[in-house]
Amino acid sequence: MSRALALLFAVAAVLAGCSKAPGSPVLVEGGGVRITADDLKARANLEAPLTRGALADPAKKREYLDRMVDQEVLVAEARRQGLDRDPDLEATIKQMLVQRLVRQRLTKQTSWVPTQAELMAEYEKQKASYPVPERARVQVVAIRGEAGGRALSDRLTKLEAGRAEALKKGGGALSEDDFTALGTSVSAEINAVDPTLRSRDELAAWLGPALTAAIMALPSPGAVTELAVLPGGGKALARLVAKEPAGFVPFEQLQGPIAAALSRKHQDKLIEDWAQELKTTTHVTVNAKALETTDVVAPPPQPAPSPKP
Repeated sequence: MSRALALLFAVAAVLAGCSKAPGSPVLVEGGGVRITADDLKARANLEAPLTRGALADPAKKREYLDRMVDQEVLVAEARRQGLDRDPDLEATIKQMLVQRLVRQRLTKQTSWVPTQAELMAEYEKQKASYPVPERARVQVVAIRGEAGGRALSDRLTKLEAGRAEALKKGGGALSEDDFTALGTSVSAEINAVDPTLRSRDELAAWLGPALTAAIMALPSPGAVTELAVLPGGGKALARLVAKEPAGFVPFEQLQGPIAAALSRKHQDKLIEDWAQELKTTTHVTVNAKALETTDVVAPPPQPAPSPKP
């Protein structure tokens, strides 16, 4: 059995050990193990309802008791070997006891919920950690083809002329339908509205830096860029559909996590105050002079000896 497993069994024995209370029939005894009927019931009550229901079968009940005996025999052996005095185990037990005590204490406390004002104040303190970059949603008309080919050149010329004429008619802006018609007139390989608001970096990865810079410079929805070179060849126009300025993740999206964090902070303060009260009432003192002379820093590792020639 591994040392870790022995520690686990020892923890189980300390925290949920078998009872020595009189009056309950003894089911198992010997070798440092004593299990009563009450012990078996108490252990079974920790199981899920389906598992407890299966114990109505005498064979299943005996099998369950046998597993319990196996664990108690191993725990007894661990104690004989002194593992219950292992510092790691003692630290684990202390931690588990504190966790159980804290849960018990908190269940007796009045439920605390942060107010809307407290949530908003915390959001104002934290929102800088949740920036949202400027984003834009665009409609794109793109023409691709062999660089220098006449067909590509003619289509790009037609696209540029169509853009100028459409903008003149539209007073400097185009509707979605007009922009789509412009792409259709030159049989554009890409002629679509992007449904997603994208950051500058996301647009640059898709459309390249030149067209992205032109998009971000557009003043308002409906405005159209000039032709710009696409990564991998070809050129494109982009029409601004919508733009959102840089900002922060909205309060509504962070309200839940902030409330949970404030609740944990409130609970930690309750436990900290309670521990301070216990230290005061039980007259716990710290020997500051002895603490100053106590070295808790591990010594540096010693170099391995050089191999002999």
